[in-house]
Amino acid sequence: CLAIGGWGDNVRFDEGVKTGLSRERLARNIASTVNRLGFDCVSEYPGGNSQDYKQVPNSRKTYEIKAFPKLLREIKKLLGNKELSIAVPGLKRDMVAYIPGEIPYINES
Repeated sequence: CLAIGGWGDNVRFDEGVKTGLSRERLARNIASTVNRLGFDCVSEYPGGNSQDYKQVPNSRKTYEIKAFPKLLREIKKLLGNKELSIAVPGLKRDMVAYIPGEIPYINES
């Protein structure tokens, strides 16, 4: 498994999901890597509470809550029949992006 974002690489993930154009590029790069190497990728902490939680408040990452499902849909579209799975944080307080209003969009992916 290749981790994208999450604990230790949230800066690039933050930038990658920020706009539609950057999300599309990130999705293409992820799909290309998966298709070339045959494994999946995850970001475990969209929306906040990643390793930079002391430096970057969650209020500066709220856009990730809606951007994460969009990124998953774009990746899935590019992966075709391959399965897309995600890892979620183990603590409820860290499940910032996994809220009832967004779960259906995450599940669609």
